[in-house]
Amino acid sequence: TVVPLFVFDSRWFGPGAVDEFGAARTGKHRARFILEAVEDLRQGLLRLGAELVVACGRPEVVLPAVCSAVDAQEVICQAEACYEEKTIEKAVHKSCARVGAALTLIWGGTLHHIDDLPKGAGVGEHRGAFTPWRTKVEGKGKPVRPEHPAPRKGALPAPG
Repeated sequence: TVVPLFVFDSRWFGPGAVDEFGAARTGKHRARFILEAVEDLRQGLLRLGAELVVACGRPEVVLPAVCSAVDAQEVICQAEACYEEKTIEKAVHKSCARVGAALTLIWGGTLHHIDDLPKGAGVGEHRGAFTPWRTKVEGKGKPVRPEHPAPRKGALPAPG
């Protein structure tokens, strides 16, 4: 069974989601963009006959609870690149393992497949401004790989 799930991490969203200086971790424009993207994903899944489960909380708490509820053996999610997100990723890995679910990470942070990025432009190999990274990547790597085919209607679990 596949359970499409999006977790609004309470460290990034909500009244307590502030940085060490008291500023909101997610600004209103970014929050609106993410809400619209999640709604678009939900609508797309509904057109395929599936439903997006949306949860709020810490992923390392939410994911194992969902795994236990549906007896999931595996969690598949996007791999992260930054320190805080990698720390959360490690916590998710540990908490899922405690309920017997493996964590599979898929790179999705760049348009190019991670294996197609030129030397010096991979995850963890470049820090700093975007422009120097972009100049390393543009025209230097392989062409963007074709996208995977979309799931067929009925291939994912029906709303229930």
